[in-house]
Parts: sequence; structure tokens; C-alpha cells
Amino acid sequence: MDIVDTGVFDCHTEDYVEKAQKCADALHCNLDYVSGSNALLEKLIGGQWDTGFLVVEPGQRIHDFFS
Repeated sequence: MDIVDTGVFDCHTEDYVEKAQKCADALHCNLDYVSGSNALLEKLIGGQWDTGFLVVEPGQRIHDFFS
């Protein structure tokens, strides 16, 4: 799981990282940081699902897209 550091606020604080780590632990994945912006979120909300998104229909397995 990645925390997208947009520079808007300090996402490296102990409290923030602790909460994010709990989510990552629940999903059994590693927690990391990437630099970025809110562009992906804007596309998600706006329905502009280009190649940056994997759209999975009900009943499809994500694993099938990568094998």
C-alpha cells in the first residue's frame, strides 16, 4: 500500500503512519511512500478511467489480469 505524498500536508507524522500501517497490516501488504498529486483521485471521481486504472467486472478475479 502506498501513501501518495502530494506535499499538501505532512504524511510522515507518527499518528498518520500508525493509522496507515494498521490498514496495510489488515491487507497483509507493505507500506511505502510515493511522490505524486491528486490527479489520480480527480480521475477516479470524474470517471476518467484510463490505462491508469484496472476496471474489474463483478465475478472477475484481479489475478486473471496479471497471469
